Amino acid sequence: MIVDIDIGNTRAKWRLTAGAEVVQRGVIATDSQDWSALLAMHCYQPERVRVSNVAGKLVEQQVRAAITGAFELAHRWVS
Repeated sequence: MIVDIDIGNTRAKWRLTAGAEVVQRGVIATDSQDWSALLAMHCYQPERVRVSNVAGKLVEQQVRAAITGAFELAHRWVS
């Protein structure tokens, strides 16, 4: 399973996929600072996390902390 997170200036879209099937998806307001929806995917034990971010360093730090705490995986960032 793979978690994809696309962080824009106003909202972040995320999805969890297993092969070609989307298992879960959601949207988070970028300025909410509440990334707990990402933590809920921990039970699926994803193998990889991919993130794109244009919202800046503060959001990146918040999401990195959430990802590290939830998945304990290396993650790839694209800015």
